Amino acid sequence: MYPSVSKLVEGDMSKFCYTAGVIFLLLMLQMTTAAKAGDIMFPDQATLSALGKTTPKCKANGTEVLCQGVENYPANELESLIKSDATRYMELFGEDLLIGLSTRFDHPGEESLCRNSERLVYPQSGLNKDEKWLFIVNHDKYKQGIRIEECLGAGEQCSLTESFPNNYKTECRQHYVYRQLLSLSPQGRIVKEQFRFPASCKCVVKVPEM
Repeated sequence: MYPSVSKLVEGDMSKFCYTAGVIFLLLMLQMTTAAKAGDIMFPDQATLSALGKTTPKCKANGTEVLCQGVENYPANELESLIKSDATRYMELFGEDLLIGLSTRFDHPGEESLCRNSERLVYPQSGLNKDEKWLFIVNHDKYKQGIRIEECLGAGEQCSLTESFPNNYKTECRQHYVYRQLLSLSPQGRIVKEQFRFPASCKCVVKVPEM
């Protein structure tokens, strides 16, 4: 005697329901474990690419080359990308050491010819070497602190130079350097990018043409 068609179907359905139930339980367990571990859902590549092409909107603590408070800063998306390969990036996080003006000169009595201000900044966006504004990774435990020195009187005559000959002109001028920081590329990836930062305020002498 052969088993009836109804019994065969009933047996197959039982196996199917059992398998589907096991798969469902495994998925639920995986989701629960991820939630307890504090994992973040990874954004899709289309979303990241769109963010990479978005112009940062500075709302606070901004200059002509950097901004520390970005209104549309994609904090969650950047954190997800960093967490996906944390060991690769961790050595790049930290901050520069501030050296006070009193310890920067070799001998007592020395002073700068130009007024300046030194501080530590944590930019969330900056102007790169291609003159484009990009998002910079600076959020919670992922910090990139940069020491900058800004001219307080750029374009002014340098101090203590009044006795120079009339045909020699002095001027305080802002100088910049490029620093490598982790940022969000236009393609939506975490990359090392060169950004422009104010590094020093120098006194320059304009020599008259002969």
